[in-house]
Amino acid sequence: MSSWQFYYPEALLPRLEKELPVKAGKTPNAKQWEMITSRENNICVCAGAGSGKTLSLIWRVIFLYVYLRVPLNEITVLSFTRKAVEDFREKLLEMLDKFGVNVDPAEIKKTVRTFHSKILEFGRQSTFAVSSNKMFEHQKAPEDIKGSSEFSILEFKTEKKSVARLCQMLSKSGFKLGVMSAPANTITWLNEILQVGDLWERMLAAGHKLGITDEIKQLAKRTDKLRGVLYEDLKYTEQAAVKMLNRLIIEALYPNETPKRIDDDDEDELIGQIFNRSNIPIE
Repeated sequence: MSSWQFYYPEALLPRLEKELPVKAGKTPNAKQWEMITSRENNICVCAGAGSGKTLSLIWRVIFLYVYLRVPLNEITVLSFTRKAVEDFREKLLEMLDKFGVNVDPAEIKKTVRTFHSKILEFGRQSTFAVSSNKMFEHQKAPEDIKGSSEFSILEFKTEKKSVARLCQMLSKSGFKLGVMSAPANTITWLNEILQVGDLWERMLAAGHKLGITDEIKQLAKRTDKLRGVLYEDLKYTEQAAVKMLNRLIIEALYPNETPKRIDDDDEDELIGQIFNRSNIPIE
């Protein structure tokens, strides 16, 4: 069993015990104090509705952030539903204001999340590339390419669109895709198409016409010199540009079959709809 404990100086406790009841307008009970100031790496709180679990957790965040100076990006609060998350964010901002601390709501939004939103974030961040210097090197997408270009089953479920239908449309497109390693009619197959470096030229050669947006024009120009380079040999930022261009091409060609990309600002709502968590009782 781990003997690890969260360290903080005992001298902080008298100040906390004096200030918190005054600023919060309520005095925690003995069990709440135990939870707020716990040094354990795991603590389980079991209590009925209305007993103060949410308030205790808010006070715990206040203790960590205001008194111990733990950065908000090192604190994560998770809940099941978007409604519960929004309620917690609002109450936390109100409590921080009582302590004279002004925090950007955008920071609180990143700190307090639904389980599904946080898992999606992990998935988006888990992009690794093998290099000659490091076995695994974490990579970030270019700042000017917003959101993920890869197809996700979440997108299809949200808009009730068919993966197989879009795959079939692309198979009949005349692009001459060649041999694909992924199984047909799958998300993996669609994402493999996003890696085709000269999809732009293949589309034009097949005689397809589409409304070319400024974004497509810019990405086509940006990736012009990458056409004959193997996808695996591209830098990560170049791979991201190629995939985004191809995603935009597919969206323009088959708008009725292609789902909209999930936007970071809407991910909580979309994932909540997909998993239908709105009926879970919350405090």
